[in-house]
Amino acid sequence: MDMLQSCAELVPALETIRRYGAKSMQSDVGCAASALAAALECAGMNLLVNTRLLDDGMVMEHQLFQLLDAVVPRAKSITRGVMDELRR
Repeated sequence: MDMLQSCAELVPALETIRRYGAKSMQSDVGCAASALAAALECAGMNLLVNTRLLDDGMVMEHQLFQLLDAVVPRAKSITRGVMDELRR
């Protein structure tokens, strides 16, 4: 769960770079956001497999879903925004 939280902390940085960074960095930001969303989802699935074996698994699953629901859409929004901008 610590790794997921660490990854989640990168989303605000990507949002800031997306907004204020150089135009030449936008594709890098989009790629990073896409990879981050995938990493969060993959780590979440891995965690779900293992939480079934833990006594406090339900608590951890609740925390996991809260984190994923809060962060993954933001990362995907960055990716979508960059792609839309690059298509113009």
